[in-house]
Amino acid sequence: MSNRIEMAMPTIVERTPPHDIDAEQAVLASIILDQTAIAKVVQLLKADAFYRPGHRLIFAACVARYSRGAVVDMLTLRDELGANLDAAGGFGYLVDLVGSVPTTMHAEHYAAIVERKAALRTLIQIGSEMVGRAFSDDNGTEDPGVIALGRLTALQGSRGASVQEANAVAEEVIAEARTAAQTRAMYAKPVDSNIKTGICTLDSMVYIAAQDMVVIGARPSAGKTAFGLQLLREAAHVGPVYLASLEMGRKAIVRRMMAQLTGVSSYAMRTGDVTEDELEAMAEAAYGLAPHPIYIDDRSGLTVPQIFAAAQLQQARVGLALVMVDHMSLVRSTNTKGNANDKMTEVSMGLKAIGRDLGVPVIALAQLGRDVEKTGRKPRKDDLRDSGSVEQDADIIMLIHRPERDKAFTNAEIIVDKQRDGECGTVALSFDGKRTLFSAARGTWG
Repeated sequence: MSNRIEMAMPTIVERTPPHDIDAEQAVLASIILDQTAIAKVVQLLKADAFYRPGHRLIFAACVARYSRGAVVDMLTLRDELGANLDAAGGFGYLVDLVGSVPTTMHAEHYAAIVERKAALRTLIQIGSEMVGRAFSDDNGTEDPGVIALGRLTALQGSRGASVQEANAVAEEVIAEARTAAQTRAMYAKPVDSNIKTGICTLDSMVYIAAQDMVVIGARPSAGKTAFGLQLLREAAHVGPVYLASLEMGRKAIVRRMMAQLTGVSSYAMRTGDVTEDELEAMAEAAYGLAPHPIYIDDRSGLTVPQIFAAAQLQQARVGLALVMVDHMSLVRSTNTKGNANDKMTEVSMGLKAIGRDLGVPVIALAQLGRDVEKTGRKPRKDDLRDSGSVEQDADIIMLIHRPERDKAFTNAEIIVDKQRDGECGTVALSFDGKRTLFSAARGTWG
C-alpha cells in the first residue's frame, strides 16, 4: 500500500533559477574594455543582479574603481580583486572574458538581459516567501496583500535607470502642452485637469497639479478636516481618490461629507434626530457620491509605506487622482530613535515621494503649534508643529484662520503662505458650522 502511495506522489524537480551566463560575461567584458560602457551599465545593474558569484565580485570591483575615477583594465582589476581573485575565477578567467565579445557597443542590451533575469529570480523569491507566509499564517495584524504589494513595488521601483536627460523631459512637456492647446482650441476653454477646491475665489489663486504636495495647516477644531473633505469631493470628479484617515473613522468621515451636501448636521445623523425629508436628502446625497469614488482607509497608526502600498493598489485597480492624509502627526514613523522633528521629516519626505511615484497630488493635513493662539496673530507656515522639512517639501501651504471657532457661522480666511509656482495671499471665506462647509465670503463671487 505504501509503495503505491509513494508511486502516486509527484516527483519534485529541482529547477535552475533564470540566468544568462553569456550575457553576464558580455557585460563584464564590455566594462573592462570600455570606460564609457561602464557609465551606462552602472545605471542599470547592481552587483547582486549577476547570477554567478564570481561575476558579482568582478562587477563590484569594476564599479569601485570607476567610482574613484581610476582606470579599469585586466591588470588594475586583478589588483582590485586582491584576495577575491581566485573566487572570481582567477586572472586567466579575466583574460578569457575580455576575448569573449567582439564589440562593446551592445553593453546596454546585455545589461538589460542580466537585469531581467535578476528580476525574475527576485519574483520567484517573493512568490516563495508569500506562499510560506500563507501556509504559516500566525494571525498577524499586517495585511498579506499589502505585504505582497510592497515587495512587488520595491522590485518594480528598483528596476531601470532613474536618470533621464532634460531634453527628453522637455519633449514630453511640449507634447503635453500641444495636446492641451489643441483641446483648448476645440472647446474654446482652458483644460481643467488640476484639482479644484470648489471655492472660486480660492481656485483663482491656487493651482494644484500632479505630484504637488499640499499642506493644509490649522489649529484643532478650526476646520482642516472639513476643508480637506471639500477638496476631496471636488477631486473625486477628476478621478478616484484615496483618504488615509488616521484621526476619524470612516462613518464619521462620511457623516461629515453628507452634512456638507445636505445641511443635516453630523450630530443629528449620529443621534437619529432627523426627519423623513432629511433622510431622503441623505439618500440623494449618497446616490450623488456613488459616481465619484472616494476610498477611505481608517486604520490607525499607518506608516508611509503602508499608505503608499494602499494608494498604489487603488491606482492599479480603479485609477487615482489624489491622495489625502489626515493628519501628518498621526502617521507612524519607522524611526524609533529620532525626535519628533526627525520623525516628521521622515513622514514629510515619504508623502512627497508618494506623489512623485504615483504621479498624483498629495494633500497632507497638519496641526499648527499653540503659539498661534497664545499670541492671537494669524498663522504662518513656520507654525507647523514639528515641521521638520515640511516647509521645504511642500509645494503649496494653506493655513486656516478662524478665530471665532465657537460660533455656528463665522468669517474665516485661507492664507496661502507658500506656492512654488504661483502667488501667495489671503482669501476671505465664510464657515457654516452646521454643515462644516467653507464658502466664498459674502459679497464675493463664487
